[in-house]
Amino acid sequence: MNEKIYNAEKLLSGAQERKYKLFVEDNYGTWQNSITGNSGYAHIEENIMWSYLYYSAGVRYNGTATSKRTIPRLKSAKSIQFTINFYRISTNVSSFSGWQGYLRFCNNFFSINTTKSAFGVYVNNVLITNLTEKVYYDVVIKQNCFYLNGVRYNFPNGSILSNASGNECECYTWVSSISGLYVCGAKLYIEAKDLSVTW
Repeated sequence: MNEKIYNAEKLLSGAQERKYKLFVEDNYGTWQNSITGNSGYAHIEENIMWSYLYYSAGVRYNGTATSKRTIPRLKSAKSIQFTINFYRISTNVSSFSGWQGYLRFCNNFFSINTTKSAFGVYVNNVLITNLTEKVYYDVVIKQNCFYLNGVRYNFPNGSILSNASGNECECYTWVSSISGLYVCGAKLYIEAKDLSVTW
């Protein structure tokens, strides 16, 4: 009982922090994980998700991984913090011609998205800054701005997090097309960890 009172007082004072696991169950709930496509060609575990495309003898095998979760009151948070890294690995691939991966917060209000044409941070579908593959980014989302490895970026057009349409988080990976030798394959990875939310 004393712990409930303590947590309620912390919430009222705006000092409540919760640490969530990514893509697996924690003390506050779980993610809804979905893998589609060919068996064994997509994977989800704690902190990591990938999709794989394999080509052999004119036949393609691939999979899609999706993980979703709602965090109550997420859009009213004072800060959302996590670390993320996107990268691809390949064997005998001369070019990638289609892939997509993203991690979205608050019903796509804040999104880190990678495709063939762009890799960057979007707020309300506006590209704010480009990112580099195979780099770990420490991300802190505030109500009217965010920080990447300590560098501040303002939200566009007076946007604020609390105006987002909901509290859903979603992560997704998919590789659709590659070219290369007779046998080739490619994976798109998302590593995400240390999700901490403060109200």
